[in-house]
Amino acid sequence: MHNLVHLLFGIVGLAMARTASGARAFLPAGGAVYLVLWLYGPPRFRGRGFPGGRRATR
Repeated sequence: MHNLVHLLFGIVGLAMARTASGARAFLPAGGAVYLVLWLYGPPRFRGRGFPGGRRATR
């Protein structure tokens, strides 16, 4: 999932870089998406350990 998010951001960034207005819009829009993902992550995985909810066996 993590890699997919970065791949999609790269594809969208390249597409939006075709115009100056698209490139200018990409930074705040991308930042907003990353902010939402950052806020979503901790409650989603709280109490499950890290990464991906797997706990150490020792």
